[in-house]
Amino acid sequence: MDSLREQFENLVEGVGAEQNWVREEGHILVSLAQGRQQRVALEYFDYEGIQMMRFHTRIGSTRRIRSERLAFALELNWQLPHGAMAVHADTLALVETMALSEANGEKIASVVAFLAEMADRYEKAIFGQDDY
Repeated sequence: MDSLREQFENLVEGVGAEQNWVREEGHILVSLAQGRQQRVALEYFDYEGIQMMRFHTRIGSTRRIRSERLAFALELNWQLPHGAMAVHADTLALVETMALSEANGEKIASVVAFLAEMADRYEKAIFGQDDY
């Protein structure tokens, strides 16, 4: 029987083909409206013996955001239906985690599309560019 990781990778490949996503090493490249794109990273990790996936996508450098804007970003967390804003290595990002054993194509499609669209929206609003 395939490992959970292999099963998850197969799900990602199937969903990616359906959604016309481009799979890169450790990332999924999602094409968005107006020629914009967003990269969603996939990172495996274990939490208390549970195999997990962390989906994350960059919004922009925290060095370029005033502290008031970061506080506002945290307030926006309350409204997100899933995922959360986080700061990692001086980068504002959107993040979602999922147990591999609970993954299915619909969940993966929903998470990746949502993170890509929201991160791109915030990147455009806050930074006015398309770096990630």
